[in-house]
Amino acid sequence: MVRALALALVLGTLATPSVAATSWVPGNGRSCEQACQGAGRRPVQSGVYLPSRQMFNVCAANTAGEGLRPGFNLRPSWSNVCVTAWGGGTGQARSERQYECLCE
Repeated sequence: MVRALALALVLGTLATPSVAATSWVPGNGRSCEQACQGAGRRPVQSGVYLPSRQMFNVCAANTAGEGLRPGFNLRPSWSNVCVTAWGGGTGQARSERQYECLCE
């Protein structure tokens, strides 16, 4: 009985995906937290902005018409834009108003 239970637990663990399914949701001028919650999901977060302890939410935008690139959406400071790197390594950033949020 104990072996059967242990086997069932191991098989159940192997059958469970280790990474949650993700999808892109339009930001529509909202924080990624709000956009993802509206889709019944939660935002994928990549870390903490230490000065304010705000979470970086993963987003993507077509920066300067050069194609989608990853960025962050930070609430409340930059909750209605996706901030992306731009400028060929010069350390510049752009705030894009058309963006998608990565949700899980």
